[in-house]
Amino acid sequence: MDPLTCPFCNPSKKVVVLANSLCYARYDRYPVSPGHLLLIPFRHIPTLFDATNEEQAALLALVREAKALLDGRIHPDGHEQRAGRRQKVFCGGKGMIRQGDGAQANHRRSEAIPERSQK
Repeated sequence: MDPLTCPFCNPSKKVVVLANSLCYARYDRYPVSPGHLLLIPFRHIPTLFDATNEEQAALLALVREAKALLDGRIHPDGHEQRAGRRQKVFCGGKGMIRQGDGAQANHRRSEAIPERSQK
Protein backbone atom coordinates (compact mmCIF):
# COMPACT_ATOMS: atom_id res chain seq x y z
CA MET A 1 0.00 0.00 0.00
CA ASP A 2 1.19 3.47 -0.88
CA PRO A 3 1.91 5.78 2.09
CA LEU A 4 -0.41 8.36 0.51
CA THR A 5 -3.38 5.98 0.72
CA CYS A 6 -2.38 4.15 3.91
CA PRO A 7 -4.97 4.75 6.67
CA PHE A 8 -2.19 5.01 9.27
CA CYS A 9 0.31 7.34 7.58
CA ASN A 10 -1.64 10.58 7.72
CA PRO A 11 -3.83 10.51 10.82
CA SER A 12 -6.43 13.17 11.44
CA LYS A 13 -5.45 15.35 14.39
CA LYS A 14 -8.77 14.51 16.04
CA VAL A 15 -7.93 10.78 16.31
CA VAL A 16 -4.42 11.21 17.75
CA VAL A 17 -4.50 10.55 21.51
CA LEU A 18 -0.75 10.59 22.20
CA ALA A 19 2.24 11.39 20.01
CA ASN A 20 5.94 12.02 19.90
CA SER A 21 8.06 13.06 16.94
CA LEU A 22 8.11 9.58 15.35
CA CYS A 23 4.97 7.73 16.50
CA TYR A 24 1.40 8.30 17.57
CA ALA A 25 -1.41 6.50 19.39
CA ARG A 26 -5.09 6.34 18.50
CA TYR A 27 -8.02 4.35 19.80
CA ASP A 28 -8.80 1.21 17.83
CA ARG A 29 -12.07 1.54 15.89
CA TYR A 30 -12.86 -2.09 16.75
CA PRO A 31 -11.58 -2.39 20.33
CA VAL A 32 -11.05 -5.70 22.10
CA SER A 33 -11.70 -3.82 25.35
CA PRO A 34 -12.35 -0.19 26.37
CA GLY A 35 -9.22 1.89 25.90
CA HIS A 36 -7.67 -0.35 23.20
CA LEU A 37 -4.97 1.79 21.56
CA LEU A 38 -3.02 1.40 18.33
CA LEU A 39 0.57 2.70 18.51
CA ILE A 40 1.79 3.58 15.03
CA PRO A 41 4.97 5.03 13.53
CA PHE A 42 4.38 8.03 11.30
CA ARG A 43 6.78 6.59 8.71
CA HIS A 44 5.32 3.81 6.55
CA ILE A 45 7.21 0.68 7.63
CA PRO A 46 6.00 -2.92 7.34
CA THR A 47 7.67 -4.45 10.43
CA LEU A 48 9.41 -3.49 13.63
CA PHE A 49 12.65 -4.77 12.09
CA ASP A 50 12.35 -2.07 9.42
CA ALA A 51 12.18 0.67 12.06
CA THR A 52 15.24 2.68 12.91
CA ASN A 53 16.67 2.49 16.42
CA GLU A 54 15.15 5.92 17.04
CA GLU A 55 11.70 4.75 15.89
CA GLN A 56 11.91 1.68 18.09
CA ALA A 57 12.86 3.83 21.10
CA ALA A 58 10.05 6.30 20.31
CA LEU A 59 7.55 3.45 20.06
CA LEU A 60 8.64 2.04 23.43
CA ALA A 61 8.37 5.52 24.98
CA LEU A 62 4.85 5.78 23.57
CA VAL A 63 3.97 2.35 25.02
CA ARG A 64 4.92 3.71 28.45
CA GLU A 65 2.83 6.86 27.90
CA ALA A 66 -0.12 4.75 26.74
CA LYS A 67 0.10 2.60 29.86
CA ALA A 68 0.11 5.70 32.07
CA LEU A 69 -2.87 7.14 30.17
CA LEU A 70 -4.87 3.91 30.43
CA ASP A 71 -3.95 3.42 34.10
CA GLY A 72 -5.25 6.91 34.84
CA ARG A 73 -8.44 6.69 32.79
CA ILE A 74 -9.50 3.06 32.94
CA HIS A 75 -7.63 1.52 35.89
CA PRO A 76 -7.20 -1.89 34.24
CA ASP A 77 -6.03 -4.97 36.10
CA GLY A 78 -3.25 -5.44 33.53
CA HIS A 79 -2.14 -4.69 30.00
CA GLU A 80 -1.55 -6.75 26.89
CA GLN A 81 0.97 -5.60 24.31
CA ARG A 82 0.66 -6.86 20.75
CA ALA A 83 2.75 -6.19 17.69
CA GLY A 84 0.94 -6.47 14.40
CA ARG A 85 1.36 -6.16 10.70
CA ARG A 86 -1.39 -5.81 8.11
CA GLN A 87 -5.03 -6.37 8.91
CA LYS A 88 -4.77 -9.58 10.90
CA VAL A 89 -2.95 -9.50 14.20
CA PHE A 90 -1.58 -12.69 15.70
CA CYS A 91 -1.13 -12.75 19.42
CA GLY A 92 0.96 -15.79 20.25
CA GLY A 93 0.41 -15.48 24.00
CA LYS A 94 -3.33 -15.94 23.70
CA GLY A 95 -3.33 -17.83 20.39
CA MET A 96 -5.87 -15.42 18.95
CA ILE A 97 -6.31 -14.10 15.43
CA ARG A 98 -8.63 -11.14 15.00
CA GLN A 99 -9.37 -8.46 12.48
CA GLY A 100 -7.40 -5.27 12.97
CA ASP A 101 -8.49 -1.69 12.56
CA GLY A 102 -10.61 -2.36 9.48
CA ALA A 103 -7.96 -1.44 6.94
CA GLN A 104 -5.50 -3.58 5.04
CA ALA A 105 -2.22 -1.79 5.29
CA ASN A 106 1.32 -3.06 5.26
CA HIS A 107 2.12 -0.62 8.06
CA ARG A 108 3.62 -1.73 11.34
CA ARG A 109 1.62 -1.01 14.47
CA SER A 110 1.43 -2.13 18.07
CA GLU A 111 -1.55 -2.35 20.35
CA ALA A 112 -2.00 -1.56 24.03
CA ILE A 113 -5.02 -3.41 25.40
CA PRO A 114 -6.26 -2.91 28.97
CA GLU A 115 -7.37 -6.14 30.64
CA ARG A 116 -9.71 -6.96 33.49
CA SER A 117 -9.16 -10.03 35.61
CA GLN A 118 -11.88 -12.67 35.64
CA LYS A 119 -13.58 -12.52 39.04
